[in-house]
Amino acid sequence: MSKNKIYHKGKKFELPKQGTRYGDDDLALISKLFLDNLPLLMSLRKHFLQGIMTGVEMILLEKMAKDQEFMYIIQKALLPEIEPELYFHCSTDIWVSVNTEDPELAIRQMKARELLTKYIKQQIEILKDGEVEEKIKFKNLIYNSKKKPEQAIIEMDTRNNILKHIDKNLQDLQIFAIQHKTPDTEAEAKKREMDSME
Repeated sequence: MSKNKIYHKGKKFELPKQGTRYGDDDLALISKLFLDNLPLLMSLRKHFLQGIMTGVEMILLEKMAKDQEFMYIIQKALLPEIEPELYFHCSTDIWVSVNTEDPELAIRQMKARELLTKYIKQQIEILKDGEVEEKIKFKNLIYNSKKKPEQAIIEMDTRNNILKHIDKNLQDLQIFAIQHKTPDTEAEAKKREMDSME
């Protein structure tokens, strides 16, 4: 079996290429929360892409948002910060991939990352408290000929990075949950599945 792949319930998952920024306690928590919990992951994806939520999805996220451990993992997954105590090449944040060799490109990228950060923070606040206003709208970041060229480029870059950022980091949670499963987290996943059928 390839070291870059794991198999779970007959499905193949590609392992993240970089070292993990999650500690052992974090990984145990990720497995507890997300093992075989695709409804939660997909509800989170829909929330962070400002999709129309079903009643069931809204109730699920409202319940989970009250869980401090859950919110800690979401914050760490989607708004990572540099953690000096982590091992080499494991610490990251939204800014590390900005290309600073081309000053004009760098400025546009930095403005786009700033907008991305504001958007993710906004969606996390809405997750915590549904009354928060949705000031940055995902659908409005698409190209519009009425926008000034620089604004259009920055917003399109932001839009595309939101999509990639959300998908990659939520899928990483799914993979880490499988990779670090234990008999306890498997039992909890089975109980959750049984409860959902009632």
